[in-house]
Amino acid sequence: MRLKLVITAIVLGWGLQIYSQERVYMPFFEVMNMHRDYQYSTSRLFKTYVDNNNKYILILPDRSDTLPSDKSDEKVRKRASELNCPFYITGALNRLGDVVIITISMYNTGDGKKVWQSILKAHSPDDLDPIMEKVAVTINNKQSKEGDIYNVTEYDARQLKKIGANRFFGVTIGGGYTFVNNINKNFPAGFGIQGSYDMRNVIFNIKAEAYFSDSKVYYFDIDAIYPFTSRKSSPFISGGMGYGGVTLVTSGPQPTGIYIGNPNSHSEGGLILFAGCGYLLNRNSDVSLRFAGNVYAPLFKVENVMPVGILFTTTLLFGK
Repeated sequence: MRLKLVITAIVLGWGLQIYSQERVYMPFFEVMNMHRDYQYSTSRLFKTYVDNNNKYILILPDRSDTLPSDKSDEKVRKRASELNCPFYITGALNRLGDVVIITISMYNTGDGKKVWQSILKAHSPDDLDPIMEKVAVTINNKQSKEGDIYNVTEYDARQLKKIGANRFFGVTIGGGYTFVNNINKNFPAGFGIQGSYDMRNVIFNIKAEAYFSDSKVYYFDIDAIYPFTSRKSSPFISGGMGYGGVTLVTSGPQPTGIYIGNPNSHSEGGLILFAGCGYLLNRNSDVSLRFAGNVYAPLFKVENVMPVGILFTTTLLFGK
């Protein structure tokens, strides 16, 4: 008796779930400048993801309808009404060069008004699967999300697709402040060059930079950047280690506390640690920009002083 009650409860629960799901009619995606097989395969893939979210049941035509048709929106709406579907969806995949523009729209069968739309871009066939999954998830909220890195929609933990280069060469300009007393000009300014390799989750950089004033800082270092998001523009943190030197130019002290007279130059070299943060702009492009602030801490002293400082830089990078 108890087993029968359990089975009955399961069947009723399953039946109520199916009943609560709204039926949505969708003709096969229209494809332009693409192989016809994509019309059926992408539509079936989209149906799998939509059905899996347990809110809508996607109704597709028979396989014989996979060839391009001249069905108008009115005919699609009429067919949705015949199938007792309160909504219908139309979609198109339009290939332009190496990019496929995917347009998916949802309409109310009763009045034909559009209730939701998503326009996304894919750079390769590998992008179609995550795009269909993302759209199937967001369709439950009837909203489109844009702005993911490389201008394609990806779900978390997926490798991101680049439209541009992974390797970059850049030039840097900047300046900063050295936390050292007994020097007149404490604000070094300078420039540098760097090579960069974007591995999606982390960016590695090799840099050579020099900054000049009464506190001269010059170094060669390797560091890593960790972006906070997968979008094309993102804040980041960074850290690294380099080898370089610091030169401090001082003058003899006077009773007033002002340092004048013959300058004295003191130089030391060794390892330097770096830690900072910043912001990436147009990371997916062949031309990108970085704004950064870095604290540097030499692991050596100059005249018994550790010349710790901070640098603010702007770097323009070009893909190659």
